[in-house]
Amino acid sequence: MRKLLLMLLLVIGQVAHADFLSENRGHWEGTGSLPSGLEWPV
Repeated sequence: MRKLLLMLLLVIGQVAHADFLSENRGHWEGTGSLPSGLEWPV
């Protein structure tokens, strides 16, 4: 039973990760920044 639960959790995690990646694909440009003032090119 534990193996089945672990497999189910792994599948759900992979699906959630794939959705996150597909939403963030594309061309990014500009400047990233943090509240501390740190900036970097994107």
